[in-house]
Amino acid sequence: MAWLAELKKRKVFRVAAAYAVVGWLLVQVVAVVLPALNLPPWTITFTTVLLLLGFPIALVLAWSFDIVRDRGATPSAATGLPTSVQPRSIVVLPFANMSEDAAQKHFADGIVEDLTTRLQALPGLKVMSRQSASAYQGRQVDARTISRELGCQYVIEGSVRKIDDRMRVTTQLIDAPRDEHVWAERYDRRLEDAFALQDEICDKIVSAIEARLAPAVAVEPVAAPAPDLPAVGGGTAPPSGRRVESVRHVLASWWTLPAALALIALAGALTWTLQQRSRERWAREEALPQLEALIARDEYTAAHRREV
Repeated sequence: MAWLAELKKRKVFRVAAAYAVVGWLLVQVVAVVLPALNLPPWTITFTTVLLLLGFPIALVLAWSFDIVRDRGATPSAATGLPTSVQPRSIVVLPFANMSEDAAQKHFADGIVEDLTTRLQALPGLKVMSRQSASAYQGRQVDARTISRELGCQYVIEGSVRKIDDRMRVTTQLIDAPRDEHVWAERYDRRLEDAFALQDEICDKIVSAIEARLAPAVAVEPVAAPAPDLPAVGGGTAPPSGRRVESVRHVLASWWTLPAALALIALAGALTWTLQQRSRERWAREEALPQLEALIARDEYTAAHRREV
């Protein structure tokens, strides 16, 4: 399902598992250490309740800020790219077959294979493997997500269409962190020799990409993909792309302390309620039967003395 895939992509399940393991370990440590310090029993209950209340908050933070996936994705001072993105790196995605002829998929795969091979020969250009690119076959993924997951700066995508003996190939070069088109072209040819057609189209595409990814252009500053978050106090927004820094700004805002105090107060109230119920259960199940037994024994002793 779509929402499960989104949860997995945002690493919510990973955060939940990590929180559960760390929380369980803390509870075990608290259960041993606090009694040794002669602290009252309610402190163990308070710690457990506080950890349970923090679990949904951790999931909300994982969903909202995607901390795990964007860790270290701050812009590099030298290139303007997120540090997780390699400058002058490119991936050739599988071309989409938009014709009814399923056999044209082999033609599209051949173009992708040739493009990947020829781009690897360009000096200073890092080309992602075909295996990494094939993972996006048939998936609707935006360029920024691909850039984050593969660490590439550019994405090549395209499509193949065939009607009768005419073939149309379209291709686009995308600046992935910006999610902007750098170059796009369409090629209309007659399908007479498939290999010759692939060579011709690949030659034109590689020449166009080589011209646009010259070293002088490669060092041009690129804006980071992360959206701006509001600054503390409602002023100007933090620099775009500094998502982790923005999270720190949000967590340091005016409402953080009241929210933390409210969470502690709620944990304290729940702890008091649980302690009261525990005392009531102890009085009902243990103390009351013992008291009744003592009263019955005293009445029996008094009656026996009267008889004597």
